[in-house]
Amino acid sequence: YLEIPTSLMPCIDNYSFSIEGEKLLCKNRDEKDAIREKLMYLMVDIYNQTDKIPFQKVSSPFYNLKENREFLNLLLFPKKNNKKTEAYLKNIDEEDYDKLLIDTFLGTRIFNLKSTNGDLTILMPMIDYFNHSFNAKGYQRVTENDRDTLYVESAPKENSSELYVKYNNYDSLDTLLYYGFVDATSPFLFSIELTIALEDGREIDVTTTKLSVKKELPKALAPLRAVLPVIMQKDEKSVKVSRVAIPNKLYPVSLRKSIRVILSVINKEKELSEAQIKKQVILIEKEIIKQNLQHYVTLQENLQPILEDNSVSDYIKEQLELLIKHNIKHIKNYGKWFTMRNS
Repeated sequence: YLEIPTSLMPCIDNYSFSIEGEKLLCKNRDEKDAIREKLMYLMVDIYNQTDKIPFQKVSSPFYNLKENREFLNLLLFPKKNNKKTEAYLKNIDEEDYDKLLIDTFLGTRIFNLKSTNGDLTILMPMIDYFNHSFNAKGYQRVTENDRDTLYVESAPKENSSELYVKYNNYDSLDTLLYYGFVDATSPFLFSIELTIALEDGREIDVTTTKLSVKKELPKALAPLRAVLPVIMQKDEKSVKVSRVAIPNKLYPVSLRKSIRVILSVINKEKELSEAQIKKQVILIEKEIIKQNLQHYVTLQENLQPILEDNSVSDYIKEQLELLIKHNIKHIKNYGKWFTMRNS
């Protein structure tokens, strides 16, 4: 159990960063608190003592694939609306590779903290050193008696001394792109962007936009809040929704429930019978499986030149192979289950 007051967490906007050789340098730009300043310098010193920048060069897909833009764009397709993605690609376009290293490295460690002074982008002393696992407990924020803290509660896995925290509801591609490793423990794989035509001529536009349902949900849907799509736009011809997720066996009906949420918006006038809704759910589910599987098969077909490229680290090559193999298996396993339910 570890609890850190938010008042001690340095805001990165108050500092400027640069790289010299293999070291991260930090300079106070607008930090008024001496304790936060000292903590920031101590954290940067630990980063350098543990060779974080050299490892970032090896483990960042953006840095390693900067000369392989076509493959990188294909890899990024399921995350095309991500703000980090857009910022990192801007660094590549401007050939500012030091800034790319700094931004991708700090991007693995920052936390967005809501405060009375607006949203702050902070680093978390001590908590910073916990790695991510989907199955770990997440960060908790507690405010009591005017004391605001972030705390984590963690226990080592069996035969391990390492502590983990759940950063967010990430899938395997999220963790590779933004944290440099494939988390195969995630029970979800978020879909690529796609458009599905319904039998009546209307369309469902599935985006890769990350949004969360804020309203109170029925008891049956509450456990799926993190993966339920949000209706972004609707007219007579189409409905546009945020991302949807292909689950594993731990959440076997979550995709179908997500599709039903979308169809409930389309079917406001109750023109579709229950039998018609069931048929539409199956057709939509089938198309999601088909298009996502095709994406990762295409990625696999384009991987060989990357594996032969000496400018790409062996670590990233291994992670890319793992990602593609894992995600194809994830989709196929769901597809087999889908076929069994509808046979």
